[in-house]
Amino acid sequence: MFDTDYLSFSDAVILRNTKKLAQWWRPGYDFGNSEYKVSRFAEADKKLDMTGREKLLDSFFYAAYDLDDMGEWIYAPSFPFNMMDLGPMQKQVQSTLK
Repeated sequence: MFDTDYLSFSDAVILRNTKKLAQWWRPGYDFGNSEYKVSRFAEADKKLDMTGREKLLDSFFYAAYDLDDMGEWIYAPSFPFNMMDLGPMQKQVQSTLK
């Protein structure tokens, strides 16, 4: 839960401003229902200082995959061209991408 308006939040995310996001973040917010657990990490998150919050929020901006994880399929043509036979020019371009 972030204690700010949507426009400020989206600007901070787009600009990757983790300092502002850390200030606005309310870890473990329970929406008034003490039985509802937001996350098993909520209690540990509440104990983080501002630097710890910034580092944690920054980790959400890391790339999910690198090129090695993605494999060869990312170099393949998109639909509908992936269903067609490659011509000589396409084969030449595809070989330079690898």
